[in-house]
Amino acid sequence: MQTLSKTVHPSSCTSIGCNILVYDTDEDALALIRSIAAEGNLVVPKKGISDVSELLSRAEFYHPDICAIFLTEELDENGLSGFDIAMQIHQSRTNVPIFMRLLPGRGINDLNVDQRRRIASCYSTSEPEKLKNYTDKFLYGFYFPNALVDIFVKTGATVLSATFKGCEIRESKPYLVYDHLITTEYTSLLPVQFTFGNGILTFHIKEEDAIALIANEHTALSSTQTTNDCLNQLISEVMNQYWGKVRYECESQYSKEEQRNPVSIPIVVNHKQNYINFGNHTPQLCFRYILLRDSSLPQPIIVEFKMMFNSVLRPSDFPERNDSKSEIDDSDYFELF
Repeated sequence: MQTLSKTVHPSSCTSIGCNILVYDTDEDALALIRSIAAEGNLVVPKKGISDVSELLSRAEFYHPDICAIFLTEELDENGLSGFDIAMQIHQSRTNVPIFMRLLPGRGINDLNVDQRRRIASCYSTSEPEKLKNYTDKFLYGFYFPNALVDIFVKTGATVLSATFKGCEIRESKPYLVYDHLITTEYTSLLPVQFTFGNGILTFHIKEEDAIALIANEHTALSSTQTTNDCLNQLISEVMNQYWGKVRYECESQYSKEEQRNPVSIPIVVNHKQNYINFGNHTPQLCFRYILLRDSSLPQPIIVEFKMMFNSVLRPSDFPERNDSKSEIDDSDYFELF
């Protein structure tokens, strides 16, 4: 197998404690997954899980510490394909990234819309570097606990549904952004402080999209209120609502008497290169939503929230897993230490 490119993680990064499950017995696939796992200090499995009931029970048992599941399109002994299993997993684990090994000769263009929505990406053992790129993008569990990600995702959908009337809100899989480019005209930045760390929360939308939402009466503003002040009001309201709900949920779940001291870190903006730096090289966690409307908004509108922590998240900041989990043999799943 060819040597894969290496992802350079920040030296200060500590693992959150996530698991990766594999339901695939193909030796080439397992070898590829092992090579990727070794880079992130993941325990290499002796074998893939071969029983679907075991996979589903582990997916539920280790909630919320699973950061990825690897499946195969091939039918198992029960006649289930990986897409059938993905549907069952997503009934309770909506945001967990699923990587699907496709049959030889098949690619993303051979999948229907529903199949594409169920997975983070598909891969082939003949193209290992592509899988490496996909895991770099979607294995956010290396930096962020899954329970925290769930709060961000659900809050975003709730706030956008309440703000933009008559629009269908579709969530995309959360993913990591390693660059710090500003790609939209309107970007709202808010320094935030949690009990477990400090960071920057951002909201992104294109100016013409914000104007279209107002002009077509999808907001609380009148259709003629499209000045800069009105756009600022709309975007600020989205950010305030989002942060307020995220903070409430996090304080409810992770509140404790001892808090980290506030940290003030300068933000550097290079307008010529459309570049912004928040003081460190930890990747941003991106939550993308698609707003759909048939007639007044013929083209989908994409908006994004991004979260970047100035401080490294520590496993001790989040609820520990149930001690009874140690009773399960962990020889054939990945665990990030």
